[in-house]
Amino acid sequence: DKIAIIGRNGIGKSSLLKQVFENHDAMMHQDYRLNLDFEKSPIDNCVREGSREERGLITNRLGSLKFTETEMKTPMRLLSGGQKAKVSLLKLVLQKPQFIILDEPTRNLSPLSVHEIYSMLQGFQGAILCVTHDRSLIENVFDTVIVMTEDGFEPVSE
Repeated sequence: DKIAIIGRNGIGKSSLLKQVFENHDAMMHQDYRLNLDFEKSPIDNCVREGSREERGLITNRLGSLKFTETEMKTPMRLLSGGQKAKVSLLKLVLQKPQFIILDEPTRNLSPLSVHEIYSMLQGFQGAILCVTHDRSLIENVFDTVIVMTEDGFEPVSE
């Protein structure tokens, strides 16, 4: 399933994700420092085994996310919030976990990047739990939407 959680700001959506899934390795945090090594490049952040094939795949995927060759080799600390978001998400998806947790994955992305992100998430074979306010992301990726309120969770009426 691909489930989105929505609700007003400050209701506790992000806190819920942190508490329930505190030790879950496949989570994209809003604070990109928890996802990435800011001294490493986008390529080096995504590499797991180091093979030429893996590096080629990562380079191709970064290119599809609008990274230049120079940006692919630049330390993360020098890149924009949108670039950090894209690398965080790509790194997570490339790990091929059965379940990923996303906390506002599109909040720093430019309109030119979102369609690649939607494609990446649509093609993800596992389950996704996502906190987001991005209506377009919800419409393009998620099967189920629930609202978090002061009283708990409610399904969104269709």
